[in-house]
Amino acid sequence: MKCPSIPDDDPQRLKALCEYALDPGATLSSLSPVVRIASRMFDMPIAAVNMIGSDRVFFAASHGLGEGSVDMTRDASFCAHAILTENGMIVRDAERDERFHDNPLVTGPSHIRFYAGVPLRSPEGYALGALCILDNSPHQNFTAEDHARLTELARMASDRLELRRIDEVASEHRAEMDTTVLTVEVPVIHFDRALRITSWNEATAQLWGYAEDDSAELVVSDLFGIDENTEFWNAIRRVIADGTCSETPPFEVSGRHKNGSKLFFVLSLFCECCGGNLQFTAALRDMTRYRQDKKAIAISADCDPLTWLRNRRRFYRCVEDAVL
Repeated sequence: MKCPSIPDDDPQRLKALCEYALDPGATLSSLSPVVRIASRMFDMPIAAVNMIGSDRVFFAASHGLGEGSVDMTRDASFCAHAILTENGMIVRDAERDERFHDNPLVTGPSHIRFYAGVPLRSPEGYALGALCILDNSPHQNFTAEDHARLTELARMASDRLELRRIDEVASEHRAEMDTTVLTVEVPVIHFDRALRITSWNEATAQLWGYAEDDSAELVVSDLFGIDENTEFWNAIRRVIADGTCSETPPFEVSGRHKNGSKLFFVLSLFCECCGGNLQFTAALRDMTRYRQDKKAIAISADCDPLTWLRNRRRFYRCVEDAVL
């Protein structure tokens, strides 16, 4: 059996993995739909998001496979090989592959014959784990188009992992979100129950095209339209109505730049009650460029370049959206 090599940046990679606060004994619910879609899309009995620790691996999500039934050492893991690649790894028949023919996952009860996995990367580019599909039968007909679709699903999984990291990092420092937070690069907005912006940092002002001291003249609805961000505004209304703080998941929200152009964010909302007064903090991750690039790529990928009619790739995307 060929064991996966340990990359030179593995200490940094493991440090990045810790930021996600994943529990090796529990799966992450936001990733469960991704592995279910992968299993259905490729008609594979097994799909998983496998995270690579220092000497063991663990499931962040799985479909069709229980952790107790497989060898979870890093040396035996197919995904530990996949994270060493740029775009992923395909093993069409493990019994005929010199790297894996005597692997316990192949020779043992799991009897894995087919594997395809794509690395899941942190914003800094560290490969934390992989989204993979597996079968007990070989598959010689796994195409480049199949690989591209699996890569799309891996991007979805990476996005959901990143939302988890943002929420965890923000939660760790919630008690420290005072005036000192205004000096950091993460866009942050503080506002009261009357929705008046009490302060924001320079990164936030720059995003919207305002001067830093313009915040005193603005309310939150000037930044986030009420009609376009229903979940966000409903969460604020619930907190104000109850008069108590409650946990909320990150929101996808949109806003309008001072010049009228549209902005997109992932927003984590926190609140605290000081002397009976509710104070809100919104921490933002700017997704505008990502959304624009993704839309442009999607348009060019989903249309015939000559006629601009929808192509077969668009059909597959519609199927994926329907399953979601």
